[in-house]
Amino acid sequence: MNPTGGALRGTDPLYGDGTFGATRRRKNGTPYSHEGQDYLATLGQDVVAVTAGVVSRIGFPYINNTHFKYVEITTASKVRVRHFYVDPASGIVVGAPVVAGTVIGTYQSLQSKLPGIPEHVHIEVIVGGVAVDPRQFIP
Repeated sequence: MNPTGGALRGTDPLYGDGTFGATRRRKNGTPYSHEGQDYLATLGQDVVAVTAGVVSRIGFPYINNTHFKYVEITTASKVRVRHFYVDPASGIVVGAPVVAGTVIGTYQSLQSKLPGIPEHVHIEVIVGGVAVDPRQFIP
């Protein structure tokens, strides 16, 4: 299930491509692969769980920054799905069961961290400790 109902984030001149596997560069120039898929969002919109499972973690994607959060849901088959830039809704706590389509929170704007980036929710899917293309699971 699409977490925002929005289109896939394409390429923008400042921050590159929002597609899984796209090449990115760290500030020091070292390349790395984008380990998720970005879905366009609007400020304050509801974000829904892309799969059923149990909330296994509320985390922080940036070191020394507790403003931005992600909600991780672990499925019955132990697939972990992380929904980034989501302010968790009331009741979305570690151990809470969710079904696909459940509102898990609201989108958090990235403009204070990445000015000019298209607003989006970043989804990561981890199978056996390895990031895989979320589009395999999200039609």
